[in-house]
Amino acid sequence: MQEAREIVEALKRGTLLRGRYRIEKVIGEGAMGAVYLARDEHLVGASWAVKVLHEVDLPSESRAEAVALFHREADMCARLRHPGLPEVVDFFSENGKHALVMRRVEGDTLEALLDRKGRPFTEAELLPLLIQLCSCLRHLHEMWPHPIIFRDVKPSNCMVTAGGRLVLIDFGIARYYKPCRKSDTIIIGTPGFCAPEQYGTTQTEPRSDIYALGAMAWHLLSGGDPAAHGFSLPPLRAVAPHASPEMEAVVARCVAFSETDRYPSAAELLEDLLWVRSQSAGRGGSPLPVAAGAVRGRRTSRVRAPANRLLSGGAMLPAPTASVAFSPVRTTSVSARCECIDATFLSDWARRTFRVWWGQGSVHPLRVLSLLFVTMLLAGLAHIGLEVTQSDPPPTPASSQALQRSLSSYGASSTGNVVAKPCRDVSSRARGAHAPERRGCDANGQSRVRLGSARRRVIFTDVRKP
Repeated sequence: MQEAREIVEALKRGTLLRGRYRIEKVIGEGAMGAVYLARDEHLVGASWAVKVLHEVDLPSESRAEAVALFHREADMCARLRHPGLPEVVDFFSENGKHALVMRRVEGDTLEALLDRKGRPFTEAELLPLLIQLCSCLRHLHEMWPHPIIFRDVKPSNCMVTAGGRLVLIDFGIARYYKPCRKSDTIIIGTPGFCAPEQYGTTQTEPRSDIYALGAMAWHLLSGGDPAAHGFSLPPLRAVAPHASPEMEAVVARCVAFSETDRYPSAAELLEDLLWVRSQSAGRGGSPLPVAAGAVRGRRTSRVRAPANRLLSGGAMLPAPTASVAFSPVRTTSVSARCECIDATFLSDWARRTFRVWWGQGSVHPLRVLSLLFVTMLLAGLAHIGLEVTQSDPPPTPASSQALQRSLSSYGASSTGNVVAKPCRDVSSRARGAHAPERRGCDANGQSRVRLGSARRRVIFTDVRKP
């Protein structure tokens, strides 16, 4: 916090960055720098959120590492295209300062809302926000070619606008997932919300963010501190009696100690959250609607119960009977339509691979190449099918003699299976000359026709009586 205070003092009100962004006030602080509200001197009336990192305020032993993380954050945010993720408009470095310019999000964090309420969130209040957060994580985890692991899901990094839209902020410690790694290079996170593997046992992966989402849901619904219980959080209904059994089962699976016991993907977690929301509406509850554009998918969807959805006591949850209504949003990604793939047909690895290839909503070169390859393969098979025909049997001696007699009556001669006949065109009758240029004639003015099977009706082109 002392470092953040020094950074705040370094940029006074009215400081001009890059000759364009004039600092107005501080709107946030963090371990990687401070966030300012800046007025745009080039665009009248425009204001931005500028995150600034000061090299001189960082310890010399960690300065290079902090700058590298800041540049990686800028690279990640520049690739993001989601209504629940920050939008970067500029990035620059000057005079030992590194600045990341983003579109300003006006609202309060979930931590500030919890303090303002003075009580825990109800399930109806929190479910729409969890659904939006899960949609953000799904987008990050399905980025191509390297998924993004946020690693710092907590209430203070979730901004909620006045319209109820949730935005995930602060990608300071986010990283790219690389399957070849055995552990993270930098061990960092927030106690109580980070998964056990985030302490250096194994590499963080999408299921690490799912753990943090479950711990945050437990904290907001109960009001308790997850750091006080380590990695053994009490059952949700033991500390929040107002929560439903379905919600308790979802949170328990999210915060499982073993990675294999958690949800394998954010897409499956999103499916269960939508199902819990439908059950809440079926019991007469009135959950808040999801903010428009927060979840990319179809307007209506029948949510099914996965085969492994269990209550904490071991009982199977009932099958859903109600459909979930989405707010009218434009479908911009194919990944939402991939949720209908059942686990009985494809394994989880195949499902995630399919979403990675076709779930980005943009034209990737590998997708175009794969489509061209399939098209060429089908065209080749069709061409081969046209050429593969049943071979004709050789003509019998009797049929050859009969055909020879028929040809001799026309004044034609036959050699093997090739018939030669003087070829004439219309003008040859007037000139009395042959026309070897006519189509179907050879250089000697002969019309050559290859014989087929004796069972076929042989058609001779340009063979007339003399």
